[in-house]
Amino acid sequence: MTLEMMYLAMYGLVLMTTILIQVLISASQHGLLTLLGNRENLSSVGGAERAGKTVQNSVVAMTLVAPAVLMLALANLSTPMPKPENLLMSYIVCDMLSKSDQTVAHDAWVYIIEEMSDRFKSAGATRQTVSQIWNREGTFKLGFMWEYKDEKAFVQCQSLFREAEVEFQKRTGIAWKITPTRGIVLTDMRF
Repeated sequence: MTLEMMYLAMYGLVLMTTILIQVLISASQHGLLTLLGNRENLSSVGGAERAGKTVQNSVVAMTLVAPAVLMLALANLSTPMPKPENLLMSYIVCDMLSKSDQTVAHDAWVYIIEEMSDRFKSAGATRQTVSQIWNREGTFKLGFMWEYKDEKAFVQCQSLFREAEVEFQKRTGIAWKITPTRGIVLTDMRF
């Protein structure tokens, strides 16, 4: 469903709710049997009259808007519904003892992940970003953001992470403190 069609459907639901409210208000004023019969000479006042005019205006608005939205949809010119590409992400902060450990750790980790990239991709990982955290003076931190297409992909990547961590320790011997966080992507804005 396109964005415009979703808005049209929502407007239709609001219109149906408005009609129901108008009928309930009129039924309380005139009685339900009167509304079911001939309403030709029926004159509403107050809230029932205003609700009736609201319904008439809403129907006219729907009549004017619906054809344009339907033409957009039929011509394939509608705006597609935005979807986050990745539904799950993790952010891992790794603390090291020195600047040289940070540099070696970055290079070694990237090399290991590049070697395993096809396996991560097959497991459902979609992206990794490595950043140097610089706003804490006197600390040496790297940030690793991983994105996955879903929870299943995240779970499948865990054994690959353990394998990569073992390989990292073999190649570097660097001690690092790992602080992981996980999240579900709610909004993905790109500028």
